[in-house]
Amino acid sequence: MSDEHAEATTATAAKASTKKQRRKAAQRTQLFTFLGIVVLVVAVAGIVLGYQKWQDSRGQTAPQDLRVTVVTADGEVELAPYSVCSFDDADCAGDASSLVDFPSDGEITLRLPSEIYNHDWNLVQIFDDPAANTENTYTANEMTEITLQGSSELEDEDGNHPRLTVVEIQSLLIDSSGEEEEPVAAVWSISPEDLA
Repeated sequence: MSDEHAEATTATAAKASTKKQRRKAAQRTQLFTFLGIVVLVVAVAGIVLGYQKWQDSRGQTAPQDLRVTVVTADGEVELAPYSVCSFDDADCAGDASSLVDFPSDGEITLRLPSEIYNHDWNLVQIFDDPAANTENTYTANEMTEITLQGSSELEDEDGNHPRLTVVEIQSLLIDSSGEEEEPVAAVWSISPEDLA
């Protein structure tokens, strides 16, 4: 009987240690799973932060360096802003309006950089008859380019069509070229050469 009792005790001890070993193995698996999740979260956070830092270090184009491309019958020309001033600058003065070959019976196409069209912007058209003047506001990504006619569709009393004299693109941008980011009002101004 003592041999049988010893064997039973050994079998019970083996079952107990097996249960204990299984519990430890399960705890180890849980620990490794938890550590794997922590490592994955840290890696993803590192990638996201690294990408943001890379985006910031790429540098954005300063508003005064942005160019609007004007396409005419003669080809393309890139135009610098007429003015770039602090948003609250009441005395903002610009350079001369950019002159392009733009006959009264012709058309031009304005191609905008993404820094302008990726948020709201304005297009002002000034004619030699103030009744034909227009101002349109476009929302983000609504228009990446726009084609304009040299004369209005409206007719005056004599049957003449008002002549387009000035086109302005107006955009509120963020200038991050200095120590701090600053909102600026940028304007591109275009006039027909034959009216200069």
